[in-house]
Amino acid sequence: MNAISIKIDHVRLDVSDIAVSEGFYSQALEMRRVVCYKVDSRVILQMAPDGRPPGIELWQEEGLKPAAHATQHVAFSVSDVPGLTERVRALGYQVIKEPFRIGDETVSFIADPDGHVIELNDFRGRGVAEAGSHDG
Repeated sequence: MNAISIKIDHVRLDVSDIAVSEGFYSQALEMRRVVCYKVDSRVILQMAPDGRPPGIELWQEEGLKPAAHATQHVAFSVSDVPGLTERVRALGYQVIKEPFRIGDETVSFIADPDGHVIELNDFRGRGVAEAGSHDG
């Protein structure tokens, strides 16, 4: 039997205003559009750091109210947690928890315009901080 390849493609986040959310994810996190669909009363916008999955799917639908959850979050591996946290703040978005160290990780938490919690994480040995630094 052949092995089946599986990798994460996206995580859906319900949003109240697709344009406002796209602004946040593109300005604050430098994500780019993967694809955008308008179907009936829905707008489905996928975004990713390099314009290709994996990423997030922003979903706006008539009558749907986003319900951010206090303990659920989406985490992104980043090379400079303090720097990105400051960019988020300078753009006027919410910083929930300032950068802190835990083991080999530097972590902070921010919120998108609908209150979805976003973790910014630099974990030495697996994060983007080391991207390109491995001998091949």
